[in-house]
Amino acid sequence: MRNAIVFLMLVWLVCPGGWSQVYNVTRYSTEDGLPQSQVRAMFQDRDGYLWLGTRGGVSKFDGQQFHNFTAQQHNGLVGDFIIALYEDAAGNVWIGSERGLSRFDGRTFTNFTHEHGLMNKEVLSIIADHEQNLWIGQKGGLVLFDGAAFSTKPISEQISVNALLYDSLDRHVWIGTNRGLYVCEDIQADLNVHDPFLPQVTVYCLLLSQDRHLWIGSNKGVFCYKNAEFIHYDAQTAQLPDNTVYTLCQDKSGQIWAGTEGGVAYFSDDGWKQLKPGNRPLPNVRSSTVDLEGNIWLGLDGGGIRKLTRGVFQKFNVEDGMSSNIAKSFLEDEKGDIWISTYDNGISIYDGANFRQLDESDGLAGNNISYSFKDSRGRMWFATYSDGLSSYVGGKFRNYSTADGLKSDSVYCVYEDRTGRLWIGTEHGISIYDKQGFTTGYTPRDGLIDETVYAIHQDHEGNMWIGTPEGVSKLQDTTFINYGEAYIGHTVISILEDPRRHLWFATSEGLYMYADSSFRKIKISEAAGADNIVSLVAEGNDFLWVGTENGAYRLNLNTFDPNERNRFEHYTQKDGLPSLECNANAAFIDSKGNLWIGTTEGAIMRPANTERVEEDLPPILHITGVSLSLLPTDWDSLGYKVDPRTGLPIDLKLPYSQNRLDFTFIGISLKSPRQVEYKFMLEGLDESWSEETRQTRVSYTNLRPGKYTFRVISKKESTAWDERVQATYSFEILPPWYSRWWFILLMGLLVAAIGWGVYWRISLDRKKKLEEEHIKNTAEKLRLEHQALYAMMNPHFIFNALQSIQYFIHRQDRISANKFLSSFAKLMRKNLDSTKSDFISLQEEVDRLKLYLSLEKMRFPEKFEYEVRVDEDIDAYDTQLPPMILQPFVENSIKHGIMPLEAEGKIQVTVSRKGEDHLLIRIIDNGIGIEASQTKKANRPSDHVSKGMQITLDRLALFARMTHKEYAIDIREIKNPDGSVAGTQVELLLPLHH
Repeated sequence: MRNAIVFLMLVWLVCPGGWSQVYNVTRYSTEDGLPQSQVRAMFQDRDGYLWLGTRGGVSKFDGQQFHNFTAQQHNGLVGDFIIALYEDAAGNVWIGSERGLSRFDGRTFTNFTHEHGLMNKEVLSIIADHEQNLWIGQKGGLVLFDGAAFSTKPISEQISVNALLYDSLDRHVWIGTNRGLYVCEDIQADLNVHDPFLPQVTVYCLLLSQDRHLWIGSNKGVFCYKNAEFIHYDAQTAQLPDNTVYTLCQDKSGQIWAGTEGGVAYFSDDGWKQLKPGNRPLPNVRSSTVDLEGNIWLGLDGGGIRKLTRGVFQKFNVEDGMSSNIAKSFLEDEKGDIWISTYDNGISIYDGANFRQLDESDGLAGNNISYSFKDSRGRMWFATYSDGLSSYVGGKFRNYSTADGLKSDSVYCVYEDRTGRLWIGTEHGISIYDKQGFTTGYTPRDGLIDETVYAIHQDHEGNMWIGTPEGVSKLQDTTFINYGEAYIGHTVISILEDPRRHLWFATSEGLYMYADSSFRKIKISEAAGADNIVSLVAEGNDFLWVGTENGAYRLNLNTFDPNERNRFEHYTQKDGLPSLECNANAAFIDSKGNLWIGTTEGAIMRPANTERVEEDLPPILHITGVSLSLLPTDWDSLGYKVDPRTGLPIDLKLPYSQNRLDFTFIGISLKSPRQVEYKFMLEGLDESWSEETRQTRVSYTNLRPGKYTFRVISKKESTAWDERVQATYSFEILPPWYSRWWFILLMGLLVAAIGWGVYWRISLDRKKKLEEEHIKNTAEKLRLEHQALYAMMNPHFIFNALQSIQYFIHRQDRISANKFLSSFAKLMRKNLDSTKSDFISLQEEVDRLKLYLSLEKMRFPEKFEYEVRVDEDIDAYDTQLPPMILQPFVENSIKHGIMPLEAEGKIQVTVSRKGEDHLLIRIIDNGIGIEASQTKKANRPSDHVSKGMQITLDRLALFARMTHKEYAIDIREIKNPDGSVAGTQVELLLPLHH
């Protein structure tokens, strides 16, 4: 809702045939931003903006904001009392005021006075002919402006040219004055001022209709000039509100609208009819226009402006005679009068013309009515929020409360089943009322899902459905079947069965349908509030109306498909809803087929068979501003040329430091400005359109140097996106001066020169230092490799290997002896070969490891099993690692983990990739673990000290220092779930070399 006073009213026009046209009326005043409330001129320009001339300046309106211009502004208007407005072929806006003429080119004003060639100060009317000569009406006659100079066409000092009209077909200029109507058939010739039409009439306005009839608004009513005759309409012979007619316009349907001192009327085939919003006229209408979407705009002398939109709903509220604006429920009595129950002030009864009220003073149980119902016997029932239940029979109320057997005085719904019993939903369960009174009921003790009951309905099979805050209950025969959160949304407010026997449920979490023994949620809209469903009503066999907290929606049941996304027609303020918030269970179809809906701002009625007049015009889209860092930017002062039509800088190229830009844009829809949605993107940064939004500003920060194009598209709600219609703006962020090619070249040469000098001075010291460090690292590497080789070829290992060979020979096991000896020889050769290179292939290391494990396996065939596995995504021949890395850890696993183990051991060696740059090698055994092994070594002295692992750790640390890459090792015990030791795991993290 607007902060200022914006109200929407629906107009009921009475004619012999019954209901006539319905119009929504929107008011805009100074509280909305209008500079002044007396509006004497208006028109819509080619860009979609509505221009308004007031006694306090001129205003440019985009449907949401007023942009005002006054004489006090720099380069502003020549005067603030605006009398005439006109747009020429070039898009310039000409503004006539009491002090002269102003031309606005989109950015600046150029002012003209009598010193430039005008006859006097006051400009009363403006038009242009086919040669784009400007005709200016003043007191005393006419002034012509050809773009360079002014020339005068005097008529008389007593003549005031109030209105001008150019007939482009006949090339005649019609001149309306305070002394009648003139016509200039030859704009080059002198004006014949001796024989005016209507000499005793003051002409205020002129209109050439679509059928080329001339309409004249005057101080004596309306004249229509056709077939060389004048037809006269006035307040006495027609339905004109007043004889003083200041303005005329023609809407898209061809109707002529007349704004008078006493109100508004329109002329169609069956004559004039008055427009009375809220049964009151709109007085002092001084200006009017019809925009591209068909809205009729009226400027009032002291009342701001009004927008008339062909609507769907008629509104009733306290201004029309209702007792309250909060309409909660509707009934129709036998006379056809509509009973509107209200939330806080009883009942308002509408007889088609006037309202009368009933309340507690008339015997009603309470004024806070929640629901009303008419049973098959004609009795009307009124449920209240806290005062029980009332029935109305024979002109009298009878009241019921808990003292009469009602389960609670808080009553939310009443329903009559097939047997004539009334089911009454209360705060504490269901009460049943029949001929004997309140006889029984249902509560959660009987199986009801919740005690608070908001809705009751009996389906075609006789099952009773009960809506509650916790879901819905179905009473089938004598058993309740409950459907809670798993089936349907919470808070079931309304239940309806459509003509196709589908059950519909209005809930606080969406619209649900029950068919074929299952519930389905039917999506209405993504808009906020659309899922809070409060009312349901079927319009004949064809439509389902759904009341929500985001307006009303209509579903065509003939095309409904539960398996598809269905289109719901959305009805909002532009259709006549005074508020988007509909009330619970406040929807009703009367005997004439009229739809009634209760809202928080009044009751609305849609006459039967009234359809909205759809406009397929998309919003007129503009990028309205480009600024730096959320601040207004004076592009002129920054040295940029600015397009006067758009106000945007031309060929914008910004330095790299000014890389935060803000864009404002608007899709102009004067009919429904709040229903315009947008998507945008910054080409060069964004890869796709943004999510849809109704915001009209977007910011981009820290933009990198490059070329960009900002794009925006718009649409009205419930219409399709069309990327072909978009507004664009291109600009460029320049790279910093220090990244330009010439600067980079210059600095490159300078740095090269300096670098060469510095390099020349320190190269010797650096080379010497590197050589010393290389010698040191090489010596250390050789020492560690020697130690590693010694560790792998230590006397114990060789002695044990030779003993194993001797053992096989003594057993005369030549095959095993040969195999062992061959493997032992290969291992020795590979160990010696590995000392020749800093890195060897993973395949070589794995082969050497397998040789070592096979030898140990031959020595202890029953002691352990082993597995060596390399992941398939690793190229073992291309992948390299330092030599002699793995054997010490495997040797340690066998000697200290597996050998003391009583059961058979197992060793697993796996090689995999970790990330893109590292190898992960795991060595896992199921031995006795680290702590037990250390304990055994401490209790068993040995003459052999194993340094293989420490040497390997030192080698890895040296490689890390030399290559500046990460080498890591982790050794830990493996535990079973019960805390017992399951073995030892070694993890080596090595850089990936190729």
